[in-house]
Amino acid sequence: MSGPGSGPGAAPAGEPGDDPLAVFRDLRERTVRDQHDLFIAESRHVVERVLVATDLDVVRVVCTAAAAERLAGGLARVPAERISVLAPDRLAALAGYDVHRGVLAAVRRPPARSPEHVLAGARLVAVLEDLTDPENLGALARSASALGVGGLLLSERCTDPLYRRTVRVSMGEVLRLPFARLAPWPDALARLRDRGWCTIGLSGDGGHRIEQLGPLAAGRPLALVLGSEADGLSSGARRGCEHLVRIPMRPGVDSLNVAAAAAIAFHQAGLAAGEVG
Repeated sequence: MSGPGSGPGAAPAGEPGDDPLAVFRDLRERTVRDQHDLFIAESRHVVERVLVATDLDVVRVVCTAAAAERLAGGLARVPAERISVLAPDRLAALAGYDVHRGVLAAVRRPPARSPEHVLAGARLVAVLEDLTDPENLGALARSASALGVGGLLLSERCTDPLYRRTVRVSMGEVLRLPFARLAPWPDALARLRDRGWCTIGLSGDGGHRIEQLGPLAAGRPLALVLGSEADGLSSGARRGCEHLVRIPMRPGVDSLNVAAAAAIAFHQAGLAAGEVG
């Protein structure tokens, strides 16, 4: 383990350049993903989740001495040469911001999954159309994990579930949810129906109240379809849903934030699917 202000150990095989901390500089998401095949975990809680509750390959950790002490148990599984301890101001300067709570980890991305992998063994999944805000997706993933959703299926234009802010806002819960891209969108919704799934979309003008999710699904596994932050469900996605349900609200309110609406829907769907009680 490199000490404060000292040079870090050799970079793990396959990492970029001669500077083992280069991946943390300015944290450009697409560079981290596309050039290095990594994602960034930040904050003690999230990095601890990666270290303790997953078998993901942690290729580099940079942290303060205080964070290293608190994460000692989890860090024991990371080779010492992959860990660099820096003074807080140096860590903030490296990352370009100071909201990481003292620790950043560069983690190898898991292999891409297929929709069939996500559906296998699940009774409730969330299908997401064109969600583009990483924080919305992170909040949604946190609710999904808590309320019995077994996986996420995302249209091609959805944001990356492993973006740094998504992972942080989800408190690491997105790492527990299997996810896959569902393509081509929205025609691929028919694949769910062909496999026996009941596809129900969430829309402010839905013909059914959300309390009717259980009777509408009639014992079939349930795929809850949620639309984009700006436009809701597209016309193609609406056609791909067997039913549309709405969350009753006070008159004059346009809509709920998609993450808030998802939490309400997940709770009701979880009850209907027997995933929460």
